[in-house]
Formats: sequence, C-alpha cells, structure tokens
Amino acid sequence: MTIDNQDNLCLRCHNREKLFETFKKCSYCSAKLCQQCWTELQTSDEYKALLETLPKTSPRRICSTCLQTLYGHIAKKKHTDDEDDYQLALAISLSQKEADKQRKREQIKAPSIIEKKVDQNENLLDKTAEAIERFMNRAKSNYQRNRDVIGDTALLSAFILLQTCATELEQLKHDLDRQRQHFETLQEKLTTLRDAREALNILRYEHQARKHQEQKHVDQQRKLLMMQKVADLRHLKHTQIANFQERYFHRLLEEEQESSEHFSQLPDDIKEYISTLQNDNKRYVDEVQALQTQLNNITAVVDFADSTKIAEIADLKQRHQQELATINILMEETIRDRVGDARGKYDNELNNLRRKYELLQQENYELKSKVMDEKDSVIATISRSLRDKLTSNQSTLAQENENLEEDMRKAQESTLMLKSVIVPLEAEINQLKSQLIDAKDKIAELETLPREVKISFPSNEQNNQEISVSARFHLF
Repeated sequence: MTIDNQDNLCLRCHNREKLFETFKKCSYCSAKLCQQCWTELQTSDEYKALLETLPKTSPRRICSTCLQTLYGHIAKKKHTDDEDDYQLALAISLSQKEADKQRKREQIKAPSIIEKKVDQNENLLDKTAEAIERFMNRAKSNYQRNRDVIGDTALLSAFILLQTCATELEQLKHDLDRQRQHFETLQEKLTTLRDAREALNILRYEHQARKHQEQKHVDQQRKLLMMQKVADLRHLKHTQIANFQERYFHRLLEEEQESSEHFSQLPDDIKEYISTLQNDNKRYVDEVQALQTQLNNITAVVDFADSTKIAEIADLKQRHQQELATINILMEETIRDRVGDARGKYDNELNNLRRKYELLQQENYELKSKVMDEKDSVIATISRSLRDKLTSNQSTLAQENENLEEDMRKAQESTLMLKSVIVPLEAEINQLKSQLIDAKDKIAELETLPREVKISFPSNEQNNQEISVSARFHLF
C-alpha cells in the first residue's frame, strides 16, 4: 500500500490539512488521519478489541489497516507456536509410550530367565539319569555275556560322562546352597522388619493411648473449670440478690420512719386504721419469710439431686470406658498368643525340614565317598543308593503330606476357636455401646427437665386466698 505523504490528505475523509490543524501519523505505514477520524477510530469497539490483543511493547498509534495486518501476523505466529507445542507433546507421549512398552517387554522377558535355568537343571538331571541307565544296561549286558567290564570303551565313556555330570551336579548344589543362604538372610531380614513393625505399632498404640488420656485429663479440667465458673456466677448472683434485698429493706425502713413521722400528725381514728394495716403487713411478711425458707430448702434439695445424678452419670461413663479398654486388651492378647503359637509351630516344622535336608545331604556325600573308594562295586552302590533315596523320598513325601494335612486341620481349629472367642466379645461390645447410648439419652432427658417447683398454700383463715410461689434457681 503506497501513500503519498507529500499530499496532506486524511486517509479516511480525504480532507486536506488546514493551517492550525495537526494530523495524526501512523507509526507503521506513516498514513495521516485528521483529529475527528482519529477520535472516531479510537472510540470504535473493534479497534479497542484489536488493540488489546497487541503486546505492550508495540506502539499505540496505529491505523486500522496496519492493526489488522499485525493482528493476522500475531495470530499466525501463535498458531504455529501451538502447533509446535502440540507436536512436541505428541512426540513426548509417543516416546513415553514406547518406553513403557519396552519396560513391559523386559518385565515379561525376565521370568523366562528363571524358566531357562529351571529347564537347564531339568535337562542336567535327565542327562544324568540317562547316563546312569546306559551305564547300568551296558554293565548288565557285559555281565550276562561274560565280557570284561574294565576294558569296555562304552563303559569308560559312560563313566566319564557320569564324572562330568557329577561335577555339574556339585556346581548346581553349591548354587542351590548359595541361593538357600540368600533366601535365609532375606527371611531373617523379613522377620526383623516384621518385629520392628510390631514394635512400631505398639509404640503408636501407646502414644495414642497417652494422647487419649491427656485429652481426657484436659476435658476433665475444662469441666471442673466450667463447674467452678458456674458456682462463682451462682455465688455472685446470690450476693447481688442479698445486696438488693438489703437496699430494699433500708429503703423500707426509711419510708417507715417517714410514715411514722407523718403518722404522729394524723387523727386517732386514722392511726387505729393504719395500725391494723401494719399488723396485717407484719403477718404477711412473716408468711413470706417462711415461704422463702421453704423455697431455699427446695432449691438445695434440687441442687443436691442434680449433683448426685451428674456424679452417677460420670461414674457410669468411666466404668463403661474401662470395660471397653479391658475388652480390647483381652482381644489383642488372645490374638497375639494365637499368632505366636502358630509362628512357633511353623518354625519348628521348618527346622525339622532343614534337619531332614541336611541328613539327605550327608547321605549323598557318604554315597559319593563310597563311590570314589569302591570303583569295582559302582553298579551295586548306585542301585542301592537310588533305591534308598527313592524309598526315603516316598516316605518323606508321605510324612510331609500328613504333616501338611495336620497343620491345615490345626489352623482350621485355631480359626474356629478365635471366632468362638471374638463373636461373644463383639456381642458384649455392642451391648456396652447400647448401654452407653441409653445412658446418654438419660443424661439428655435429665438436662431437659424443667427446674421449677410450684408450691400452693392458704394464706389466712379470714381471706381464703392462695399464694403461689415459683421457686427457680434465679429468684429475681
């Protein structure tokens, strides 16, 4: 867009610049606008909205055409930046997904190593059994055909193969021993961790119990403070009432003195009438005092009954809490004893199995020493050892099966015994909870009772009127 700046013309209205009039100049395209067009442009809503989208560093004096062009460039740049961010996030997510797949693939491949090791061990055992069977068959055939056993090359090759298998079995035994030691150390660490966790749980339980006791003590102190405050307020109320009564009596005495002075100036018939009224007033005052004493006695009885009920409720709550605590302690002790007995039984069985395994290892070592010492009687010793091993394995397997069945039966009996102990305890806990709820309801009922006593009695035989006095804790 080309604009002739030499011509002093407005871009919108095409009016020429006057003598004392200055045009506004755009900072981008140097286009000129008159004052009226510039104010109209600045007051338009579209121009304001586009101007707010621009960064603060850009110049503020700009025409509408340059503003739209600049806004298009900014929107395009923002779109490209958003596209780049989206592509980057997509690439990161794809790489993360690929890494997760690779990790899962490695986790899936990891058990195959153990399976391959197990397969190798099985292949070694099969190979050893096959070599022993071949050696025995060859020796039997040579014995039946009356051939020389020592000079047979097939027997020598089978014997050499058995020696290699023996070395491999020895290596396998060492590996298994090392793995056994590793697993035993892990088991010891696990037991130490379990003991540490139990100790931590015990400490946590003790800490919670201590906090509960502290909270209980704080609550008791707060209750005592509240009761003390109530007693102080009650005492203050009684003192204020006594002061008020004393001031009232003083005022009555002053009025009585004034009335006596006026009374001395009155005639005789009026004096007699006033004396009769005074006697009636004295009698009524005596009756009111008697009623006041009865009211004080009744309030004292009500206060004593309230205090005794509050003490009984507090004692009942404390007894229920102690019973719940003892029940929880008994349950924990019984469960701990059962778990300790089961653990000791399983530890004894594990020690017996280890002892049997050591005996089998010792027998294997003795058999190997006999094989090395007596080369002439190889076939007989191998067959005897295999037969003994098979019989011992069968007997140990049968005994282990019986032991496992016995352990399962004992575990079921222990679970039934625990159920028989826990179910009545739960029923007793529920009963105690219901009793506690009933006690709370009784407390609420006692708190909601109106503390009012109404007394009615005849005032006099001459006038059969009834005076009712409502006795509350606050008298006035």
